[in-house]
Amino acid sequence: DVMSVTSRDAVGVTPVQPGEISAVLARRLFDSIDKDAAEEVADAYMKMYRTSAQMLPEEATRPEYRNRMISTYPFHPTFLDLMNTKLSESENFQGTRGVLRVFANAVRSIWEQEIAAPMIHSAHLDLRSPRIVDELLGRTGSRSLLSALNSDIGSLGTDSLDDPHSNAQRADRANPHPDGYPWHEYTWKTVFLNSLVGRESGLQSKLFGINEIDAALAVAQPGLTPFQVCKALEDIVDKAYFLRYQDGRYFASDE
Repeated sequence: DVMSVTSRDAVGVTPVQPGEISAVLARRLFDSIDKDAAEEVADAYMKMYRTSAQMLPEEATRPEYRNRMISTYPFHPTFLDLMNTKLSESENFQGTRGVLRVFANAVRSIWEQEIAAPMIHSAHLDLRSPRIVDELLGRTGSRSLLSALNSDIGSLGTDSLDDPHSNAQRADRANPHPDGYPWHEYTWKTVFLNSLVGRESGLQSKLFGINEIDAALAVAQPGLTPFQVCKALEDIVDKAYFLRYQDGRYFASDE
């Protein structure tokens, strides 16, 4: 009865619409955004996407996607999608506030480590930062995946292992990228981050895991091609302990 009375004057309000969050991020995290740089970077990405179109989602080669990259610059659209459509589904992630916290931490770590990134991807998140690990694993209820993070990707507890290098780090050392990208770590990290929500339902959930073409789009950047991302995904089958491939999707398991 109380709910019936109060709902008469209640109005549901969404503080930030999905299409507005990139503008909110820009205002909150940066003094200004260089639109000329955004267009130049978007053109470089589109050139790469068109030469590898068969390895990417169809949307990646459309003019609309170029426009979207410009509007979300310096964050890559896939990073925004991960935060806003996947992780925000977790009950404790706090929607826009959670996204802002993660993005702010990403910017801080990239600035401090002087990482040269054309755009900021989810792969650039510093999972060796206690603040970021607590934010992501704590608020999504995924602390059981900490062993996967330490062993396969590299994080706070990796140094305490018998071999103080993760499987992704060893793969990068055994087969280094010609331009110095930690390409296995970037790719495997993206798989891990896409495994934090929907774990209860597993592959029955559309939020859990990531397929090959979506992973290629999420990781690839000028200098790190979709083909190389796909090759790093293939290495998961033989070299990772906790990362899996099943039914067309890559994901992290706690087994």
